[in-house]
Amino acid sequence: MKPQLASLSPRNLAILYAQIDPSPGQVNLMKGIVSDDPTFSQIIAKTVRGGGKTKIAAVSFAHIHRHDPTRKIFVHSGSYEQARYLYSYYRPLILNPEYFPQDELLDEPTRSLTQFRSGGFLKVLAASERQSRGGHVDIMCLDEAVLIKQELIDAVWPTVRTSKRPKRIVLSTASPKVSLEWFLRIWQHADQLNFKRFEWPLEECHWISQQDTANAQLLVDSETFKVEFLGEIAERRGT
Repeated sequence: MKPQLASLSPRNLAILYAQIDPSPGQVNLMKGIVSDDPTFSQIIAKTVRGGGKTKIAAVSFAHIHRHDPTRKIFVHSGSYEQARYLYSYYRPLILNPEYFPQDELLDEPTRSLTQFRSGGFLKVLAASERQSRGGHVDIMCLDEAVLIKQELIDAVWPTVRTSKRPKRIVLSTASPKVSLEWFLRIWQHADQLNFKRFEWPLEECHWISQQDTANAQLLVDSETFKVEFLGEIAERRGT
């Protein structure tokens, strides 16, 4: 009964096997990620630090592979370690024999790659142009996109072009890092660029300590607090 319930939706999977009680905003993002509707072929999500976007993407990818192990997924971030955070949430779900049929796995999953006999996979990319150009996939996810150099974004962006169901997912906090301007351009012009926007307020993040947030407001500068703790966009000077 539990595996059947989990397979009905990524929300059920999160609750039953990932010990996550997703907020309404997170559920909306999950629905967008797993949807085959072309309306959701390009997704951008902006949240607070600790807003759970990485976990939500991982659960959504596990749900996709439970139903369609032919799908090919790249996960990219500003560093190999950051990209592996997502993989560390995804891998245990795939290796759980109660949820996922283990005979569908092609060999033992490695630290950065899970492959399926049906041809699909999830691969974590190192922060290199060679890896970013390494093949074609159905889903390309940029996790903490503001940390990724523009040349790497440019290299990985075309990798979904040959898919019948291409999907690009851009996740980040709007931190003042190397690709902030690129991220904000998509966020602020999402409609014109054919992106669907997703976000959820701090009030939905029941796993974040309210007391710690209050303490941080007394210590950090107002712009940092706005971006990192509230998930908002800092004032942009000189623009």
